[in-house]
Amino acid sequence: PTGQKTIYQRNNTQFNVDFNASYSYTLFDDINVRSIIGGQSFDRTLKQFYTTGQNFSSDLITSLGASGTITDWFEGFSNTRDGGIFTEHSLNYLEKYFFTVGLKRDYATSIGKNAPAITYPKASFAVRLDKFDILPDFFDLLKLRVAYGESGQLPGSTAGIPLLWNAEKGAYGAGAVLSSIGNDKIEPERIKSLELGFDTEFMKSFSYEFTYYNEWAEKSIVNRVLAGSTGKTITSQPFNVGSVKGWGIEQLLQYTPIRGSEYNLDLSLIWNYQTNKVESLGGAADIFSDPNSVAVGYPKYEFYTYKTIGVKYDANGKYAGAISSPTRVDMGSPIPDHSGSFTANFRFLKDFNLYVFTEWGLNNKVYNMTQLFANRYGNNKAYNDLRAQLGLSGGTAGVAALTPGTDEYRAAAEKLANLDYT
Repeated sequence: PTGQKTIYQRNNTQFNVDFNASYSYTLFDDINVRSIIGGQSFDRTLKQFYTTGQNFSSDLITSLGASGTITDWFEGFSNTRDGGIFTEHSLNYLEKYFFTVGLKRDYATSIGKNAPAITYPKASFAVRLDKFDILPDFFDLLKLRVAYGESGQLPGSTAGIPLLWNAEKGAYGAGAVLSSIGNDKIEPERIKSLELGFDTEFMKSFSYEFTYYNEWAEKSIVNRVLAGSTGKTITSQPFNVGSVKGWGIEQLLQYTPIRGSEYNLDLSLIWNYQTNKVESLGGAADIFSDPNSVAVGYPKYEFYTYKTIGVKYDANGKYAGAISSPTRVDMGSPIPDHSGSFTANFRFLKDFNLYVFTEWGLNNKVYNMTQLFANRYGNNKAYNDLRAQLGLSGGTAGVAALTPGTDEYRAAAEKLANLDYT
């Protein structure tokens, strides 16, 4: 068209408020106590609009009002609020015993109207064994600890609203269409965690931390596509599923082989392990969104989908497609079960630092949807060459067609089956 102009405005305002008050006091002359009460709140308002015009009658007048046709427009507004109040009380007895108890209550506009708030408790206990004169001298610190706590994940900002509509204009005038489908019964996911562990320092240069934990997630938030017969398919609907159980270990080892005023070397190694399993979906069927799935007996978001297991040929021995497994196959997880990092910090000549940080994850998989998409639209040279070799396309320069039924043809067919986007 003779000119096009778009005006887009976005105004985002956020307010974060964090406040607390603490008081320290002594009980029975031996117990030091610190009590805290406080809260947080968050308020975000987002306004945005855009308009696009085309067919300007003159290059001299470029204001949007001079366009002959308004081709596109949009206006949006959202306001989300959440907040919480908390209290925590820590007790220290003779620098040997430590006890903490706390409570937090969260509120959010995204929680369904039937569950407007959620409460999370926590408690922990620790004891310093090195204070009892029962350990060998090379121990500088040995602390045993146990803790229980709850946390959660809030639903999306519009998850608790049953239906949201957009205004649209068409050939028959202006009207409303569905923009999102929520669930007014949605609740936050609740995660309960119990952990046991110890911290130790020894030989003036080493420290080691070890934690074992169990987690139980209830009412996890998962998006489910509604049946077409409902007429509500513009978006998936969030809902709470049954339970997921997980466990793992976390470890940190630190070593300082060189310590001095001019030279210092600190090394640290972290190695963690985690796994989880969906134990119940509350009576709902397994959720397959391909490739990620939420299925009973498998880790959450496991790649649990169909796999190519062979090749189909027509009567003339020509490639006729891939053969998929009759049932879904566990193809691994996008989340590593082992993860960790290694850090080295070397300070030399007082004022210089050399810092090295590496991290890794083991046994996680990548499901290459990007490659499948590229294959579908002919943007993968290897895929295109194989199709040309098997006589499935018009031919590619420099690629010779193979004879159906030969070993070379079948080998190429097997490669293509593993790249077949269908």
